[in-house]
Amino acid sequence: MADSRTSAYICDVCGSVYADAGIAAACARHEPEAETIATGSLVRPLDAGAGTGLGWVTGSFLLGMGDPRGEAHVRYYRASFLWGRADFRASDLEAIGVVTESEWREAVARGEQ
Repeated sequence: MADSRTSAYICDVCGSVYADAGIAAACARHEPEAETIATGSLVRPLDAGAGTGLGWVTGSFLLGMGDPRGEAHVRYYRASFLWGRADFRASDLEAIGVVTESEWREAVARGEQ
Protein backbone atom coordinates (compact mmCIF):
# COMPACT_ATOMS: atom_id res chain seq x y z
CA MET A 1 0.00 0.00 0.00
CA ALA A 2 1.34 3.42 -0.96
CA ASP A 3 2.02 6.00 1.72
CA SER A 4 -0.50 8.82 1.21
CA ARG A 5 1.46 11.34 3.32
CA THR A 6 3.37 14.00 1.45
CA SER A 7 6.87 15.09 2.36
CA ALA A 8 7.45 18.63 3.52
CA TYR A 9 10.64 20.59 3.03
CA ILE A 10 11.36 23.75 5.01
CA CYS A 11 13.45 26.74 3.95
CA ASP A 12 16.17 27.14 6.59
CA VAL A 13 16.03 30.95 6.26
CA CYS A 14 12.34 31.90 6.34
CA GLY A 15 10.60 28.73 7.49
CA SER A 16 8.35 28.44 4.43
CA VAL A 17 7.19 24.90 3.73
CA TYR A 18 7.40 23.35 0.26
CA ALA A 19 6.46 19.99 -1.23
CA ASP A 20 9.70 19.92 -3.22
CA ALA A 21 13.21 19.85 -1.71
CA GLY A 22 14.64 21.75 -4.70
CA ILE A 23 12.27 24.66 -4.19
CA ALA A 24 13.09 24.81 -0.48
CA ALA A 25 16.81 24.86 -1.32
CA ALA A 26 16.28 27.58 -3.95
CA CYS A 27 14.35 29.66 -1.43
CA ALA A 28 17.17 29.32 1.12
CA ARG A 29 19.67 30.78 -1.38
CA HIS A 30 17.92 34.19 -1.33
CA GLU A 31 19.55 36.77 0.94
CA PRO A 32 17.11 37.77 3.72
CA GLU A 33 16.16 41.41 4.11
CA ALA A 34 17.48 42.73 7.43
CA GLU A 35 15.12 43.55 10.28
CA THR A 36 15.17 47.33 10.72
CA ILE A 37 12.14 47.93 12.95
CA ALA A 38 12.18 46.32 16.39
CA THR A 39 9.27 44.34 17.77
CA GLY A 40 7.41 46.63 20.16
CA SER A 41 7.97 49.76 18.07
CA LEU A 42 5.30 52.42 17.83
CA VAL A 43 4.76 53.08 14.12
CA ARG A 44 2.87 55.44 11.86
CA PRO A 45 1.88 54.17 8.39
CA LEU A 46 3.18 56.77 5.93
CA ASP A 47 0.46 56.74 3.27
CA ALA A 48 -2.52 55.82 5.44
CA GLY A 49 -5.60 57.88 6.15
CA ALA A 50 -5.90 59.95 9.32
CA GLY A 51 -8.22 57.39 10.90
CA THR A 52 -5.60 54.65 10.75
CA GLY A 53 -3.90 55.79 13.94
CA LEU A 54 -0.67 54.57 15.45
CA GLY A 55 0.34 50.93 15.27
CA TRP A 56 2.42 48.67 17.46
CA VAL A 57 4.78 46.17 15.79
CA THR A 58 4.22 42.64 17.08
CA GLY A 59 6.82 40.96 14.86
CA SER A 60 8.19 40.53 11.37
CA PHE A 61 8.43 37.74 8.83
CA LEU A 62 10.12 36.93 5.53
CA LEU A 63 8.21 36.00 2.39
CA GLY A 64 8.76 32.61 0.80
CA MET A 65 9.08 31.85 -2.90
CA GLY A 66 5.95 32.39 -4.95
CA ASP A 67 4.33 34.87 -2.56
CA PRO A 68 2.39 37.44 -4.61
CA ARG A 69 3.53 40.26 -2.30
CA GLY A 70 7.16 40.13 -3.44
CA GLU A 71 10.43 38.29 -3.87
CA ALA A 72 11.58 35.58 -1.50
CA HIS A 73 12.92 36.87 1.81
CA VAL A 74 11.48 40.37 1.56
CA ARG A 75 10.60 41.37 5.13
CA TYR A 76 7.16 42.46 6.30
CA TYR A 77 6.23 43.89 9.71
CA ARG A 78 2.97 42.95 11.39
CA ALA A 79 1.46 45.87 13.28
CA SER A 80 -1.56 45.94 15.55
CA PHE A 81 -4.03 48.81 15.44
CA LEU A 82 -7.18 49.31 17.46
CA TRP A 83 -9.15 48.27 14.35
CA GLY A 84 -7.09 45.12 13.66
CA ARG A 85 -3.73 44.02 12.24
CA ALA A 86 -1.91 44.72 8.99
CA ASP A 87 1.41 43.88 7.33
CA PHE A 88 3.76 46.57 5.98
CA ARG A 89 7.18 46.92 4.39
CA ALA A 90 9.65 48.99 6.43
CA SER A 91 9.51 51.74 3.79
CA ASP A 92 5.76 52.11 4.46
CA LEU A 93 6.23 52.83 8.18
CA GLU A 94 7.70 55.59 10.31
CA ALA A 95 9.18 54.01 13.45
CA ILE A 96 8.71 56.32 16.43
CA GLY A 97 10.33 54.24 19.18
CA VAL A 98 9.94 51.10 21.24
CA VAL A 99 7.06 51.21 23.73
CA THR A 100 5.02 48.77 25.77
CA GLU A 101 1.59 47.69 24.60
CA SER A 102 -0.03 49.81 27.31
CA GLU A 103 1.99 52.87 26.23
CA TRP A 104 0.82 52.31 22.64
CA ARG A 105 -2.81 52.07 23.80
CA GLU A 106 -2.42 55.24 25.88
CA ALA A 107 -0.99 57.13 22.87
CA VAL A 108 -3.95 56.02 20.76
CA ALA A 109 -6.41 56.98 23.51
CA ARG A 110 -4.85 60.46 23.61
CA GLY A 111 -5.55 60.74 19.89
CA GLU A 112 -1.93 60.90 18.79
CA GLN A 113 -1.47 60.49 15.07
